[in-house]
Amino acid sequence: MVDYLASEQYDELPFVGKFSTANNYQTIANDIRNTLQLPINWSQFLADKDAALKYLITKAEDAGIYVAINGVLGNSSKNLNPQEFKGFVLSNKLAPYIFINGKDYPAAKIFTFMHELAHIWLDKSAAFDIERFLPANTDTEKLCDAVAAELLVAKEVLLTEWKKVEKQHNHLDYLERFFKVSKIVIARRLLDLNIYSKEQFFGFYNAYKAYWDNKKENEESGGGSFYYNQPYRVGIKFFETVNTATQSGKLLYTDAYKLTNLYGATFSKFKTHLQG
Repeated sequence: MVDYLASEQYDELPFVGKFSTANNYQTIANDIRNTLQLPINWSQFLADKDAALKYLITKAEDAGIYVAINGVLGNSSKNLNPQEFKGFVLSNKLAPYIFINGKDYPAAKIFTFMHELAHIWLDKSAAFDIERFLPANTDTEKLCDAVAAELLVAKEVLLTEWKKVEKQHNHLDYLERFFKVSKIVIARRLLDLNIYSKEQFFGFYNAYKAYWDNKKENEESGGGSFYYNQPYRVGIKFFETVNTATQSGKLLYTDAYKLTNLYGATFSKFKTHLQG
């Protein structure tokens, strides 16, 4: 992809490596918001968490970032274990790439995506395998965690809403509906802001994880529509670039099939599905 974009004389993306660990997390988060055109209260305009993740991916792809989500190896039945890794980022000034483990539960996928996004602004490639959303142990990871949390649940908005519900036992239900992100992301943010103690956070986290592990186990018998899931497995921007290269004669279809793991009629049907 990098070779192709360079041959087509694409410009380098100005935000890749724009900051370092010497910068404040708020400064980086604000720049990401400006680049992706994200309002500070962006999540309030969306229906649910799935819509939030799709919205964020679309914004990132529009900015020039390649994104894919997959829970299996290729199109096989071999699952990718979220205990081994939650995602990774390959930072590059022409074709930065984010991969999210689709077998992880929704809270982790959204947080991982934002965390990896911050890595691109630092121009740092990395795999993300944070356990229990614990505070990270390196300056880069700590900064990326802070940026991700701010982008998902802005401090000034959360503090305003917290005042409305802090006396309610079901305050996480309200905040989840308000921010359109999962309770675990909100709980982590409350921990970061010293509103939650570690005991409160981990008590909630363990119950939440047990719930999602049980739900995933019960739902994994059905894989869903192939053509519905495939755009996120391949990456919409990635597929569109590959398809453009084949149509212009700069990439053989046999190579396009290998790159996308879509072969023959499946490649054509997927293109029709994507365009429809």
